This record gives sequence, C-alpha cells and structure tokens, in this order.
Amino acid sequence: MSFADERKAIESRMAAAWTTTPIRWENVPFAATSTPYVALFILDGEGNQVSLGSPALRRWVGIIVVQIFVQQDTGTQLARSYADTIGAIFDRAQFSSGNSGMIRCQTPSINNVGVTNGWNQINVTVPFIRDKQY
Repeated sequence: MSFADERKAIESRMAAAWTTTPIRWENVPFAATSTPYVALFILDGEGNQVSLGSPALRRWVGIIVVQIFVQQDTGTQLARSYADTIGAIFDRAQFSSGNSGMIRCQTPSINNVGVTNGWNQINVTVPFIRDKQY
C-alpha cells in the first residue's frame, strides 16, 4: 500500500491536465491571488481486504475534491465550465503511479458551497477506489 504514491498519481494527473488557473496543493504554500484558482484535496476512507488467498486484493476508497474559486458577484458560468473540465479529467479514469495500485475514479458531482471572503466556491467531488494485491 502506498498512500504517498496514491497522492502522487492523483496530483500528477491534475497537474498534467489542468493549466487554466493556479492550483493550490494541500499543505503547500500558496500565494494569494486575485484571479480564479482551484485547490485539490484527497480524502481517504476505509481500507479492506476484498479477496482470499495469496496474493490478496486490498481496496481503499476515497474522494478527490477540487475546490473552484471565482470572484464573488461574477455568476457561476465560469466556475461551472471549470467544473466540467475538471470532471472530465477524472470521470471514470483509471491510473496509477509507482506502488499506488490501480486508482479507478467514478462519476464526478458538483456542490455549490457559496460565497466566503469575496470568493464563490464550487466543489467537484470524485469518489475513487484503489486496489492493490499483496
């Protein structure tokens, strides 16, 4: 199991496919900006062994969350177009990196969070499953 490689795989996919705005990475310094930006977070869930025998298949579930921030009072069209593009990056995608195991994304959803500190926020959430044999 490699949670570090899981993060690398997801972040690499996002970095390679998203060049539209700056990306704020989790726990990495980010310079304040007055232009739209996105932030990527990985929420890991429970892991289980899902097969018997050797090698056994282990499975972890999680959610990729991409927060989209656009200026307040500019409507939702831009944020929703960003959501479409981000959703397409992960929609039913399968990928891996190093020792991560196969990451299989499911169908993305969006959630309008609202306005805070001058930014309107929409979140794109993508559930995923990561399988690895041991």
